[in-house]
Amino acid sequence: MMKTNPIRQRAVGRWQWVIWLLAGGLLIAYGYHQQQTDELAVTVFRTNAGWGYNVQRSRQIVIHQPVVPGQSGGAAFGSEAQARRVGECVAEKLREGQFPPTLTQSELQALGIVTD
Repeated sequence: MMKTNPIRQRAVGRWQWVIWLLAGGLLIAYGYHQQQTDELAVTVFRTNAGWGYNVQRSRQIVIHQPVVPGQSGGAAFGSEAQARRVGECVAEKLREGQFPPTLTQSELQALGIVTD
């Protein structure tokens, strides 16, 4: 029969608690991050010239975009669907941690937005 070393058992027991505490902390941090990013919502709205979008988190506007981003002259989106597509793309960039969530001309074209 093997005897166990009581000092070693206590050391292993302490490390197990440390590991459990670290794992719990990581799970809490991950859950908080998911809550912050999953709460993003896109709403579209009518403007005098066309359509725009808002990206909201917990009903607070994070981005208010009444015009096509990056375009000279401040042209609004031509349709509700265009504004929604671009808004969803911007929200996804925010979920991925990109801030500011800039869009390139090629991204806008891929979303069906005619650019200058």
